[in-house]
Amino acid sequence: MSEFSESYHLFSTKQNDGITLLRRAWLRGFVYHLAEKTPSSTK
Repeated sequence: MSEFSESYHLFSTKQNDGITLLRRAWLRGFVYHLAEKTPSSTK
């Protein structure tokens, strides 16, 4: 038996932008605050 799940990761210093995006898409999720810039999030 296999299990599949979808996951999206948003990185931002503005949590409200993530909340707004989830609400507009009618999706449930978690929004985490990005405390420091990491090399992968500076693009």
